[in-house]
Amino acid sequence: MRRPLLFLLLLAGCGKPPAPPPAPLRFDLDPFAGWSAFGEGSSVEHDVERDGLRLRRRTTLTRKSDALITLAVESRMKLSGGERATSATEELRPAPASCPLCSRGRDAHAAGTWTIETLKVGDRELACSVYASPGKTCAGEPAPATTAWHSADVPGRLVKLKTPTTVWTLVSFDRK
Repeated sequence: MRRPLLFLLLLAGCGKPPAPPPAPLRFDLDPFAGWSAFGEGSSVEHDVERDGLRLRRRTTLTRKSDALITLAVESRMKLSGGERATSATEELRPAPASCPLCSRGRDAHAAGTWTIETLKVGDRELACSVYASPGKTCAGEPAPATTAWHSADVPGRLVKLKTPTTVWTLVSFDRK
């Protein structure tokens, strides 16, 4: 009786079938949830390019409770003749997960696709769940195609965001 070569290799332990790839995490796209797993002092820094303008944006978690997260946001933009800096405070509260296109409950319908990619930020490799919008609203109207890379290892979860006019790219982060 002849046994297939693959069976003999598996039996001998010389070749194991590859493990299936992990399924992408389907994040709730909820800013509060994206920051709530991290401590005060956690921060992210993004380069943001929009319509030819470029700025650096740093977001730091300054206060945290079960009902409210406070973020300090500082932006710096180089202009002809110098640099312009702005600062602001953002407050996040828990909210039900919703579709980023129509604000209906996330499980009410399927909008967009999720895949997995690895992106490098500094010297770290991050496994990212990648959301690609369908290029239309949930009502079927045309909308700009958006791709967003998310990682549970990053405060706020946003690693990269790409639209036809804007690109956000994570350049550093600090977890506390």
